[in-house]
Amino acid sequence: MISLTAKEERDIKFCKEYTHKHNFKQLCLISHFSQHNKIDDYVVYMIQELYKQKFDIVLVSTSKNLNSIEIHKVSKYLKLMIVKNNAGYDFVSWKTALSRIPNYNNYEQIIHMNDSVFFPLYPLNKMFNQMKKEKIDFWGLGDSYNAGYYIQSFFWVFNKKMVTSSLYKTFWNDCIDLKDKGLIIKNYERAFTSLVLKQNYKVSSYIKTQNIYNDIKDRYKNILPLEEYTSFYSFWDLSISKFKSVYLKKSLLLENNLTYNIGTSIYKDLLMSYTKYDSSLISSYIKENDVKKSDSYHDFNKCIESLEMLILSLREKKRIVIYAYSYIGILLHSILKHRVTAIVDTNYESSNKKSQSYTIQNPNIINDIEYDCILVCAFGRENDVIKSLNASGIEKNIYTLTGNQSNRRKFSGNMTKLLRCIEGIDLENQKNNLSISVYKTNNILCKYLSDYNNFKGLNSLEFLGIGEYHISKRIVFQVTNKITNEVKDIEFYPT
Repeated sequence: MISLTAKEERDIKFCKEYTHKHNFKQLCLISHFSQHNKIDDYVVYMIQELYKQKFDIVLVSTSKNLNSIEIHKVSKYLKLMIVKNNAGYDFVSWKTALSRIPNYNNYEQIIHMNDSVFFPLYPLNKMFNQMKKEKIDFWGLGDSYNAGYYIQSFFWVFNKKMVTSSLYKTFWNDCIDLKDKGLIIKNYERAFTSLVLKQNYKVSSYIKTQNIYNDIKDRYKNILPLEEYTSFYSFWDLSISKFKSVYLKKSLLLENNLTYNIGTSIYKDLLMSYTKYDSSLISSYIKENDVKKSDSYHDFNKCIESLEMLILSLREKKRIVIYAYSYIGILLHSILKHRVTAIVDTNYESSNKKSQSYTIQNPNIINDIEYDCILVCAFGRENDVIKSLNASGIEKNIYTLTGNQSNRRKFSGNMTKLLRCIEGIDLENQKNNLSISVYKTNNILCKYLSDYNNFKGLNSLEFLGIGEYHISKRIVFQVTNKITNEVKDIEFYPT
């Protein structure tokens, strides 16, 4: 039995069980959220297809103003409908669903999924048959090697051995609202796979990043290490066309989302060529949800000005230690070049797997080396780093971005989004479906993006010096669809 805390019980606003004659042996728990308080058509289709596969389905929505008309769209396919307060993200939603299924361990298989994907793109029989042959205890639709191997939690599948295990029961009983999404990814999504592997359960993924990487590494130039790639982002099209992936992450298609991928502009052409999925389910969702706020540019540009001031303040420094080596740290390294004398990161072991040329060390070494300053690149999390440095007796010559902490955190997310797009451009241009260039504007980021691209050893990034954007301070891409010969300009949109 999975038990909720008193608060988790109070968070439930609606719970209704539906009676059906069937007796399915599989259970699917779907975590849902809609800012418009809707059950979108793509979710209805998802539920219908899972029902055809003979799953009992529990839908848990954190859209607390969901009305009876919306619920009626799917009620005939459901075992249970729950509406709760938006707390605890997917994990507490799944826990809530399990708490209402006292005999959950009678099921042969339980899926935990969310509505972040357009699914299924292909008939599901092939996937389930293949994974059954692998005789796996725990699997998902996608995996990642970033900061260690793990199964991505937007789609988790537990087979009988796991469903009846004490590990499964204990994990969900202990699951609480961690509030911070980063902590949830670290302590639940990533940690769970490690926990399962340590207890000798068999783990796998339907779409295996390693297989895609092996397929492209000899065909494409200047490929980054495996740990740099996420299959649903970097190889979304190859996953669908060659590896028959049954899903497409919806965030990749939304320009107002931090995981937007500029290469997905050809999604309709690709789906039409390889699948029978109704792309209007996607386009209608994008039309309603890809809303842009004009004021987001103001905060982003203010942070760019702060970034310029930070770089200028370092112009006399010859021995710089970079603290935190993710996208921002690598960008600043590409700008400061040989003046960087050391790189440190609390996640130095996993960072070293991604670094091709530089050694990332434990921050403990700072007291043992000579340096002029420490550049903290964990924008939005600087306070934690500075506290750690202060605790080690380091209080002087610490540099970081100035400004509002919330804006710094947003800036970090947006710069990561932009730099991932730059890396994505290199891949997309080699796939030959698209040709993507960048307009050379008055934005200093154009120079920084060129530095970053060259520093990462990617193929040359083409800059266009003509056009209406020459005096603009925005980042604008020219995207040529080689399938349709359509050319359009796509502006980078900071969220």
